[in-house]
This record gives sequence, structure tokens and C-alpha cells, in this order.
Amino acid sequence: MAMKRNPHQCATWPACICGDKWRLYQDAPADLFEHEGAAPILAATLACVAKRCPDRRFRDRATVQLMHPIFAETERLQ
Repeated sequence: MAMKRNPHQCATWPACICGDKWRLYQDAPADLFEHEGAAPILAATLACVAKRCPDRRFRDRATVQLMHPIFAETERLQ
């Protein structure tokens, strides 16, 4: 029996833009994250993955990553 997909979850993961960004940044050097333009992109990607990814492992990892202080600062500035 096929598993029903939650309509609030991404139907194209990992072929979606967030999956692309996840692969791009997962092994990126730490100095890339210090660039001021990267934080909002990362925060948006992580927020989407944390909320909509059908794979719980990725949702959990994104949720933990969003707890990093750099993302709290990014949210405050928006």
C-alpha cells in the first residue's frame, strides 16, 4: 500500500530549490556562512525544510540548525 503524502509537505523533495540549497551548503566551508548575504538564504532554506520536508531526519536537522544564534540575528533584522 502506498503511503499518503501530507499535503503540507514538499512534493518534490529533494529535487526542490531547498534540496538544492541544502546540498550546496551542507559541506560548505564555515567562512561561507559568515558572508552577510548567506544568512537570509540559509535561514529561509532551513525554515522551509524544517516545516515542509517529508523526511523527518532533514526536518529535525534543520530545526536544530535554526537554533544557531546567527539565525536569531537574521530574523531580528528582517
